[in-house]
Amino acid sequence: MNQRKKNDIVPGGLCLIFCLLGLSQIQAGHPPCKNNPWPEIESVFVAVSGDVARPGTYGFTHGPNLQRLVQRAGGLGKKVHAPDRLMQTPIVTGKRVHVGASENGCLVFEEDMSAFHKKTLRIPISINGETREGLTAIPGIGFATAGAIVSERQRRHGFRSLDELLTVHGVGPGLYDKIKPFIIL
Repeated sequence: MNQRKKNDIVPGGLCLIFCLLGLSQIQAGHPPCKNNPWPEIESVFVAVSGDVARPGTYGFTHGPNLQRLVQRAGGLGKKVHAPDRLMQTPIVTGKRVHVGASENGCLVFEEDMSAFHKKTLRIPISINGETREGLTAIPGIGFATAGAIVSERQRRHGFRSLDELLTVHGVGPGLYDKIKPFIIL
């Protein structure tokens, strides 16, 4: 290798190292610097359907209110008029909102997204609120184990901590460690 190629490798290697260090700082969750050129990461996801121009799932950096969600979806249909107090209603991640016209002006219906939709968006799945079928969206949980979780949940009147899953037949320490990032109470 000639001297010129060796001299080009050192600055290029140093540049690569600094870039990787910078990316690791971003991924480690450090607060962004002022005038940060990188966009904020969308971590709140809400689906909207009904009388909006562009139904779909939208990401936000912070929990939106209904007005912000509807604006992102292209606005309400011509027949729908929602009162201001309704438009200020906050929405949390993992919800599906249906907006439609009614005799009184606007009808808004909110429910949880399906567990499979949540898994795709990396939204934790509630072990206290999800159906047997929904629990199968969690990697490593099959239909039989999901049934055992639901039975134990009913017997206990809901889990009080995630560790209580270890008492469910079919959930050992290995499976528990595997599913823990995907679940909440």
